[in-house]
Amino acid sequence: MLASYRDPKSIFIVGDADKDWRFNRNPYTVNNGGGLAFYAAANVCLPVPESTRAASDLPASLASGALCLVDPVPRAPSDFTEEDRQVLSDFAEMISREFQLGFEQRRREQEIKQSEFIDSFLRRALVLPSQGEALRPCLLYTSPSPRDS
Repeated sequence: MLASYRDPKSIFIVGDADKDWRFNRNPYTVNNGGGLAFYAAANVCLPVPESTRAASDLPASLASGALCLVDPVPRAPSDFTEEDRQVLSDFAEMISREFQLGFEQRRREQEIKQSEFIDSFLRRALVLPSQGEALRPCLLYTSPSPRDS
């Protein structure tokens, strides 16, 4: 369950999941044999690329998951202090940054592989001057013009 569809930066809190209609049929609540009573969640938001946003009228980031805190003991939402909310939100931001760093690392690795492939291809396809030979001119076949006949 994402923390909030309306406000991706808000913290979603349920003091007693057994009494909340959104968890009515959830098998993990205490009354259904699980260990979920108190539930707090913060969205993990990932940025939307500018090219995608322009074409789709999307926001700068979208909730892609949630960091959830679960307790088998119900508690009042007011007991979850502003500091607790900030810590949960900060952890969700850290997860988002880790995802972004992973995406960036993968992008760099792909660029390196592409660069190495192009370099290897060009070295095999061409004889480079650094290898002691001049570049061989590439001759293209052209059809004879009517004047050449």
